Amino acid sequence: MRSPPLRAAGPALLLILFGVACLFIAIAATVGLFAGGDDAGATLAFAFAGVLVLPLFALGTLFAAIGLWAALDSITVAIAPGGID
Repeated sequence: MRSPPLRAAGPALLLILFGVACLFIAIAATVGLFAGGDDAGATLAFAFAGVLVLPLFALGTLFAAIGLWAALDSITVAIAPGGID
């Protein structure tokens, strides 16, 4: 019995896209904060945004990895008496 190839391609693609969007937002926020300057306001903004940016970066990486795993895990495998196809 064969399962369809890439049976989870749609959800996997959505997970990857969401992960990439989170990564893009986190990287853009980090670059913007580093370009902010050396005054006290920029330092305070960096401290507050770091609380949000680092978890967003971690979640983006996690969602992209899960989406990639889901896509790779959905490749067709058929087991027959003569072997694995």
